[in-house]
Amino acid sequence: MEDVGKRGNADAVHANGNAGMKTAVSAAPPPGQVLPAPLVQGFGTIWRVRAFLVLQIVIFLSMVSIHFGLLIAGYRQRSAGTTELVIAAVLVAGLLLTWTPPPWNRRSATAAQSFGIVGVLVGVLTIAVGIGPRTVLDLTLNAALLLTLIVGLAITLPKPMSLFMTPWYDDVWPLDKPVNG
Repeated sequence: MEDVGKRGNADAVHANGNAGMKTAVSAAPPPGQVLPAPLVQGFGTIWRVRAFLVLQIVIFLSMVSIHFGLLIAGYRQRSAGTTELVIAAVLVAGLLLTWTPPPWNRRSATAAQSFGIVGVLVGVLTIAVGIGPRTVLDLTLNAALLLTLIVGLAITLPKPMSLFMTPWYDDVWPLDKPVNG
């Protein structure tokens, strides 16, 4: 008699008269359609976007420290460092805004990375014209940064509709939408 009403006892009868265990019925999805759990569904993609944003911020901050003469001597150019610092600040703001509700999390990441791409392209243009520094280090870092920005933007942007998609794929960003909502 001591176990009556205790949690975890399947034979217990509670004060409201219900049994301790409740039954749940779950219907299987249609053949060929897999519905991931809501937490797992949006977890991977947005965290990959955040990882790319962090990588981009680290590269920009390393370029800032190089151009301000903090990391490597001999590559000091204050105007390039200031521009890179502004772009890094925009990327940090985009990273912080990825914790807002969908669809704003992806929109902010897309805007920040697009701003970064434009900034890097302007930097490459100044190098080509002869205004910016023409060192191998600058060209290599700009190329690596442009590559990470483009790959990060490709991960962030919505995927186009495919012939292999199932009918429940009705939203632009299905990974931001709960399965039941």
